[in-house]
Amino acid sequence: NQLFSFENSQNAVVFSQGVDQVQRMPFTGSAYAILNANCPATRYLTRFADRLFLAYTLESGVSKPFRIRRCVAQDHTDWTGVGSGFTDLAEFPYHIRQIRKLGTMVAVYTEQNVWFGIRTEVVAAPARFEPKIADIGLYAAFTVSGAGEAHFFLGNDDIYQLTDAGQLVHVGTPVRDAIFSELNAAQLSQMFSVTLMDTQEYVCFV
Repeated sequence: NQLFSFENSQNAVVFSQGVDQVQRMPFTGSAYAILNANCPATRYLTRFADRLFLAYTLESGVSKPFRIRRCVAQDHTDWTGVGSGFTDLAEFPYHIRQIRKLGTMVAVYTEQNVWFGIRTEVVAAPARFEPKIADIGLYAAFTVSGAGEAHFFLGNDDIYQLTDAGQLVHVGTPVRDAIFSELNAAQLSQMFSVTLMDTQEYVCFV
């Protein structure tokens, strides 16, 4: 029952739900197909550093909950060339729950912390990942939504705003108890959020 992750990438929409390999549908058509035979299934994906990044992949039938995989620069169909590869966030034993672009960086949300990926100028290692927020994680994977240079998300004890400067702000305190008293932990994979562009309101469907 995992929701699909979608992203715009090189004049196409790419998507996966963590079971089937990443699919590609061009803007100019309505048919979709596997992006590339070497591109695995993934639960989460985003564009960063001129590449498509995947997080929490399924490779040869084995789940990789700590893995962030990338293609080569400017070609999301090449997953074996120079500059492709992966990073395993093995410093902490927390599964990845989302990856999203945040300002000039990329935020990687896990069950109990948040990492920032910082762009480098190294072809073989285009992003450097550093733990930024400790002891606060993402409760429901698809409740991350952007607003300007910040994300809002449902954490494991409150709703938060995360800025690209790494500042974490409690924003759900007045309604926190009401929200968590009604949450169905068995349905976390079905929860999602949107940011209303006209009012900049964060709406979370839980």
